[in-house]
Amino acid sequence: MKKFWMISMLLIAALFVVSCGGEDEGGDGGNGGNNSACTEQGAFRCNGDFSQKCDQEEWKNFEQCSTEKPCNATTGKCEAKAEGDTGDTGTDTTDTGSDTTDTGADTTDTGDTGDTTTSAGCEDIFMCMNNCGESDQACAQACFDAGSATGQEDYYAWQQCFSAACQNDPSVQCSVENCPTESAKCGLSYEEGNAAYPAPYGHLDINVNSTYILTNETSLDQSMVNMTYFATGTFGTNGNVQPMGAQGAYYYAALQDDVVQIFQTPFANNGQTALNPAVVLVINANAAPGNISVGLTQDDAAQLFVVDLNGNSVGCYHAFAVGTLTVNTMNVAAGSAGNIAIVGSQIEIYSTENAPMYGGNITSQMGAGFSACPAQ
Repeated sequence: MKKFWMISMLLIAALFVVSCGGEDEGGDGGNGGNNSACTEQGAFRCNGDFSQKCDQEEWKNFEQCSTEKPCNATTGKCEAKAEGDTGDTGTDTTDTGSDTTDTGADTTDTGDTGDTTTSAGCEDIFMCMNNCGESDQACAQACFDAGSATGQEDYYAWQQCFSAACQNDPSVQCSVENCPTESAKCGLSYEEGNAAYPAPYGHLDINVNSTYILTNETSLDQSMVNMTYFATGTFGTNGNVQPMGAQGAYYYAALQDDVVQIFQTPFANNGQTALNPAVVLVINANAAPGNISVGLTQDDAAQLFVVDLNGNSVGCYHAFAVGTLTVNTMNVAAGSAGNIAIVGSQIEIYSTENAPMYGGNITSQMGAGFSACPAQ
């Protein structure tokens, strides 16, 4: 079953934008500017709201945490504090519950008495499983085994109810409506979609043919970009990715870590003025030729967004795509040695304000800093 309710923001956090003739404003791989050495393969650390994992000498976002479930750098998980831990000020990021590495920062902590049991509940099990591929049963089993006894019992109860009630409709809405108690214990919720945003919100046609792959360039010239649209289509009542007043558009492909990001920007004033909306396609660099899925789950090979830019960052998100793209060529060699060709026809796009396949209104699940654009 696809994990519709746990939306991945890992690739979104990796977005960076290069201005035509300008400087690279990002490309930090989601590290938030913290470039400490990443030499111990598989090691974890905490960076702001993210748990990050060392992968091939690059820190990569692993899981987004919250105040209620802060990052634990030792386990690489977002974990609620153990019962009785009332004095933790948040400075001891490696506290695993047994205080074996406590250096004295928890001066008022009176509840850590050496309890080494896990506090991972059913919601933690779900969040862990979301980082596994749909076919990686060993990973999913490890997530379940790492849960507390209560968490495992709650997950099993939910699974039994969901399997019986939602076999023909494996959605969050079905889970919440038919298994309300079990769903609540596992952190599953459904919020009715915002009717101001129709579902689907629009459609896009895709035609990427990029013959230059950026790697560490800090400025662009016309030999590196395609002076045309790779995405065309409409959204809402009057939204168009070919905005009124645009003289044209340019797009380019950039390789960052293990993903390729393809940016489309409309322009006016002979290329001196960038217009909104922009379109961003993020695709796994190891995607093989053939049909691939585009969406927001861990099992999708690509993500496709319509956004408004605010300078060199995303100001708000109009829509995301759900459907199938066809990869004809995927050669991510740097510079002019590379070539990427991807097509798709009438791909459905949705606003996070009304995405029934993922649980209705999912804007609040998209993480800190995420904002849906006003309805068009």
